[in-house]
Amino acid sequence: MITAVCLKPCIDKTITVDGVKLGQYNKIVDTRSDVSGKGVNVAVVLNRLGVRSRLIGYNFRENGKLLTDMLEKEQVEHSFVYSGGAIRTNIKLIDISDNTMTELNESGGLITDEKKQEFLELFRANSTGNELITLSGSLPVGCEDTFYRDLIASAPCRCVLDCSGESFARGLEAKPYMVKPNKYELELYAGRPLETKEECLRVALDIIDRGVAIVCVSLGGEGALITNGAESYYAPPVKVRVRSTVGAGDSVVAGICKGLCEGKYLRECFAFGVAAGTACVLSEGTSLLSQADYTAMLPRVEIEELRI
Repeated sequence: MITAVCLKPCIDKTITVDGVKLGQYNKIVDTRSDVSGKGVNVAVVLNRLGVRSRLIGYNFRENGKLLTDMLEKEQVEHSFVYSGGAIRTNIKLIDISDNTMTELNESGGLITDEKKQEFLELFRANSTGNELITLSGSLPVGCEDTFYRDLIASAPCRCVLDCSGESFARGLEAKPYMVKPNKYELELYAGRPLETKEECLRVALDIIDRGVAIVCVSLGGEGALITNGAESYYAPPVKVRVRSTVGAGDSVVAGICKGLCEGKYLRECFAFGVAAGTACVLSEGTSLLSQADYTAMLPRVEIEELRI
């Protein structure tokens, strides 16, 4: 069992246009909406990869049934603390004329001290009997930057952290088992640009020295790297037609966690993660990977030893 934490679920609305003219009329080519959120994506992808998963977090009374209906369809166990209001909406504007995506994300509602305490109780009730707990995404308004740190410190099992900014830096204080920043998030942590994969690896090794067991860095179109301090690997991007990058990083987390639960070595865990991330970009809009695409991508992943 892997429990995924999602404190800020969302409705991802993907709008596709063929060229954007600011301040003028624009015709929409296609539109779709999907219930999402980084922790939601991790739980769903894990289940599609054959790993039993559970999602816990916050949900909202006005339209929260959208989330629970989707999880029941995906056969993902779930338990939530409910607040007033509605699940936030994030707009992904995809322009097919130049293959760019612009994101417009709502911040979501305020989480009160009472609701924070309710979630802590929910977390304690669901933190036993897990191989791993994943904590993904930005924190809701009202949650301190130390919120993930405190959850990790109280967890009785290995934790995976995937967030950014101050909550990432503070989360490292609790020594999570694995972290998965992307290049931009790693640069925020380092406080400087990181021009090469070797520079990214040096920062990742600094994080290992702080007590983290595994650091995986997704490099977008440049691939990904992983290290546990003793071994370091790089995976160049698999050449495929990219339809959408939404959920790719979450799929990488899910793939690596699948390998960890199966007792695989680091190299194979990494291959699982890269295959899952690649399979995800084959899907349209904000939909996630299929088992068939993951199986097809796995033998195409190339892993190179990385040294500095």
